[in-house]
Amino acid sequence: MTVRGLGGHPTVAHARGSPTLTAGQGGDVNRENAHSVAADDRGATPLARPPDPRQPFDTPHRHHAARHARPRLTEGSVVRRRLTDLVDAGVRRLVTVVCAGPGWGKTELAASWAPTSTDPVAWLTVRPDDNDRTRFWAHVVAALDGLDAIAPGSTLARLEPSTGVTDGTLVRILDGLDELTKPVVLVLDDFHELRRRRVLDDLDDLLLYPPEGLRLLLLTRSEPALRLHRLRLAGDIAEIRAPDLAFREDEATLLFAHRELRVTCDDLAHVLERTEGWAAGLQLAAASLAGGRRGRPVDGLAGDDGVTDYLTREVLTDLPPNVRRFLMRTSVFDEVCADLATAVTGEPYSQRILEDLERANAFVQGLGSSPRWFRYHPLLRDVLRHELAVESPGAVPELHRQAARWYHGQNAVIESLRHAAAARDWIHLGRLAVMWLPVVVSADRAAFVAVLRQIPPNEMSTSVELLLSAMLVQYTAGDYADVPRRIAQARDLLGRPSGRGTLAVEVALLTIEAAITARRRGDMPALVDAATGTLARLAHARFAELPALLQYRAIALCHKGMGLLWSGHPGRADRYLWAALTASRGVGLVLVEINALGYLALLAVTRGSVSEAYEHAAHAVDLADRRGARGATQAVPAHLALALAELEHTNRPEAERAFQEGFDAHRGEPDVTHVLLSSLVRARLLVAGGDLDAARGELRRARSGAAATMVAPALDRWHRLTESEVDLLSGHAEAVVARYGRHTDSLLPSETVCLARAELAIGGLDLAEALAARARAAAPAGLVAVWSWAVTALVADAQGHGNRSADALANAVRIAQREGARRPLVSLGERRLTALLERQRWLFRENANFVADVLAESTTARPAPAVSPQTDLSDRELEVLRYLPTVLTAAEIAVELRVSVNTVKAHLRAIYRKLDVTRRREAVVRARELGLI
Repeated sequence: MTVRGLGGHPTVAHARGSPTLTAGQGGDVNRENAHSVAADDRGATPLARPPDPRQPFDTPHRHHAARHARPRLTEGSVVRRRLTDLVDAGVRRLVTVVCAGPGWGKTELAASWAPTSTDPVAWLTVRPDDNDRTRFWAHVVAALDGLDAIAPGSTLARLEPSTGVTDGTLVRILDGLDELTKPVVLVLDDFHELRRRRVLDDLDDLLLYPPEGLRLLLLTRSEPALRLHRLRLAGDIAEIRAPDLAFREDEATLLFAHRELRVTCDDLAHVLERTEGWAAGLQLAAASLAGGRRGRPVDGLAGDDGVTDYLTREVLTDLPPNVRRFLMRTSVFDEVCADLATAVTGEPYSQRILEDLERANAFVQGLGSSPRWFRYHPLLRDVLRHELAVESPGAVPELHRQAARWYHGQNAVIESLRHAAAARDWIHLGRLAVMWLPVVVSADRAAFVAVLRQIPPNEMSTSVELLLSAMLVQYTAGDYADVPRRIAQARDLLGRPSGRGTLAVEVALLTIEAAITARRRGDMPALVDAATGTLARLAHARFAELPALLQYRAIALCHKGMGLLWSGHPGRADRYLWAALTASRGVGLVLVEINALGYLALLAVTRGSVSEAYEHAAHAVDLADRRGARGATQAVPAHLALALAELEHTNRPEAERAFQEGFDAHRGEPDVTHVLLSSLVRARLLVAGGDLDAARGELRRARSGAAATMVAPALDRWHRLTESEVDLLSGHAEAVVARYGRHTDSLLPSETVCLARAELAIGGLDLAEALAARARAAAPAGLVAVWSWAVTALVADAQGHGNRSADALANAVRIAQREGARRPLVSLGERRLTALLERQRWLFRENANFVADVLAESTTARPAPAVSPQTDLSDRELEVLRYLPTVLTAAEIAVELRVSVNTVKAHLRAIYRKLDVTRRREAVVRARELGLI
């Protein structure tokens, strides 16, 4: 039994060849007597109308017969196999919907697929008069009859001319469709012409209880007004839409080839970009080329009469005047949302209009699954812009001004600036640029500067805001020399009676002076003062007068943190840099975030925390890489800090790579602190390579090349510390003692431990141990602790305290392993340390692998001794020499060597003479310098 609901009216239950029961009636009635008394959706009278002798039910007009014929393919049509395959797969389901706007090739697709179909294809091109129920079903039956799918004597064949379609007649038609002699695909072209609810309800009834042999292929410009949700849920519908119908590159190439037209790859790509694969657009482009307009097949497409005429007739003509005006005024935007559209049109129902246009496939596309933003097809947008320019030429600048104000209210900086530039409202553009100057250190830097470059040169000096905008353009282009003059010019303008000293101008000028003037000179106290003044001014500002308040604050925090670091206040610098990092991350200033991370990494280096430095630097470099800012000057500190961390890991190739990236990034930047810092890193790389003379030369050049204006005490101390490292490895420990020995109370932990190493080298064991303990107390972790414990271990060993030496070295190894820092243990330059490390492998097995790595590197990393006096000690003399760092007496050494005490004393005299020393302690120090013990 089949049950059908007739167009939303009382259900008629029936079985083939049996009476029907109409709901609400108490008995059997004939299907022919069932009828509807409902009006259509517009409140008209029932569709059962008086007789019309001109159109009996089963005899449509002769000129309508063409509507049952499949359209012929035009010359040059491209049969696209991927699409016909989609239709082939789709018609296996109950309904296939091909839905797209005009000109997308829906009809051509169905016409090219039909000859390949394994099932007969009936075709009906729907017209507006098919909203009459009688006419529509008459044409459906006629289309099917043309396929010989209606058997003689069947229900459909026995239908007689009728004055109209009643519910009973429709039941007979639906029953007749069950009796089709073969499976049929019914194509309903221009399905969007069906708008009357009565006809659509009939089709809903058909789809609710479909005939087994009938499949529907609907070609429509708008979403079918049918209840398709059930079919979607059951997976019994296939849908092909504009993105599927869009021509691909190979298909477009074939289309032009069919017309014997040759286009370059660039032209073809441009055609596809402008048309977005729209079939009609491509065909019009081909026609333009074929007509002799070969010079501009794409650029002239938007103004082509064919495109304009097509879009006007097929898309715009039938639109209500208010909607057409809405489209014209909003066409000035590449993307539009309801709020923006309302702001420039005054239309309160903008969202509904945009959604209706999208549903109607009127070349309006929603962006996203629940779209708030929409875009128009590029060709339609160009046609609308042309109409707007013709009908309202003065409206375009005003629309851009209104858009600039709207985007400014949304804090959409770049779009606001672009519309101000499009309106050529340079004064407003300058004000916006100053308000949002921090964007220049965000991911939108390039777009921001690109808009500022549109300001005409003759407008640059008409206001302070435009002057500051010109200054930013010059600075980002690498023209640093003229910036001080521009700053002075801006100050002069502000000093005039007509000058406008707004908060935005004041803060922008302070920020530029700090970023360019103070940093360029390397005057860190001045940078701290400028940043402090900016922060104080911002503390009383309001968002209404300075929308970028938080962005300005993030920049000032970073400037102050950097200035404090190089001024020698690491504790305060740490707080400000962390605040800058958090603030910049919160407001999207990616370059400030990278910069703050880099300086935090350098701060960790100065404190000797290698693992922390590596973490911050690697994070900053990774962020710069993801945001396309790896070569930005703001990434220089991160690259150089990463190089220093890699050196402590004894990973010289990676250190050199990081240094080179940092050097390349700062090469064009006039920041003297970067220049000096790069020289220090290069010197440390040379030390790691064993070229101590080159390292010393690099440090001399850095000192002589430092700008006279630079005031950066922490960098100066770092420079001296690097010189001391070279002195120690060169065998000039006395130079380190001379440099630091008189100021031990004011030394930093890193300087204190450096002096301890120097005292150890010249034999001042007690002072070396005391200095190491002082450094360790001030910095109980990190590199300073590794160096200090290593010095303590060597002092204890020299004094014969084996257990104390082993424990001290174990502490050094433990901290070094945690930090991943092998350099202190590799480059200390003590042969005895190697022996002590060998013992560590057996005493402390948990560090065995790390110690093994250090020992493997120490055999090749130790620089050659700086002096080479006579060292031709005999084997027996070398044996005696190895006992000198111990506490054994001459007699005890004689017992150990199984010789007489006089023999040992004779060897000692020979050792002193050959090493040019007079005492046992001096012999130990000299032997260590020469690498003999």
